[in-house]
Amino acid sequence: MTIRLSVPWFGYHDSNGAMFSIFVRNYQWYGMPAVGFMQVLNPAPTTPDQFHYYQHHPILTAWVSALFSSVAGLNEVSMRMVSILASMISITAFYVICRRLYGARVGWWGAAFYAASPMIAYFGRMSNHELLTLMFLMLFTCILINWLRKPSRVRWWALLIFGILAVWTAWAALFFIALFVLLTLWIGSRAQRQAMIVLGGLTVLSVIGLVAFYQAQWSGTIADLIEVFIWRSSPTTLRRGSQSFTMLE
Repeated sequence: MTIRLSVPWFGYHDSNGAMFSIFVRNYQWYGMPAVGFMQVLNPAPTTPDQFHYYQHHPILTAWVSALFSSVAGLNEVSMRMVSILASMISITAFYVICRRLYGARVGWWGAAFYAASPMIAYFGRMSNHELLTLMFLMLFTCILINWLRKPSRVRWWALLIFGILAVWTAWAALFFIALFVLLTLWIGSRAQRQAMIVLGGLTVLSVIGLVAFYQAQWSGTIADLIEVFIWRSSPTTLRRGSQSFTMLE
């Protein structure tokens, strides 16, 4: 993952690296309070009334990248290292998941196949949402296995924290959490089922809270989110004004 680590953002799939670098640079230029801790896409210096806010994805990857860059400097190496470190942790966590369920031998094979998958081997060094999300979800699953075997309050709180961190990194993590809520309703004890329902509800509330935070910082957030889903229901990807298709179509 560290081959050609410092190459500029001109390669295939590097547009997200450039985008996150813009977010971080704007934090450095204006200060996070001045941009409302939001993701601002303006590539050149501008005034607050001209900020182009981006809220189509959760905020946490931008914040983590900004934190890492404040220590290591804003460059391609520091931006890629966020994803590389997240990938390494998720590989390790996936080994632990397989080992706890099926033993060390399957753990090693599982980790090897996980690391060799395109999502990790190819995309694992790219500045993006998914790698950080996978890290939080794999850690969530590690704890869930032990919690199902021997529940404790500390483990439940750890599950809640990693669940919220995951959905604050990518919206789709909410479906992953929902799957494990259903799993616990099937195999868990009565107390575990109740605890997991509460956890699922709090995770949903955290997503609503994130959208509310976006809306409070920029009044056009909800209207823009609705528009982007309608705009993308089209056979022409990422183009405004294209004809949408119906649910049946």
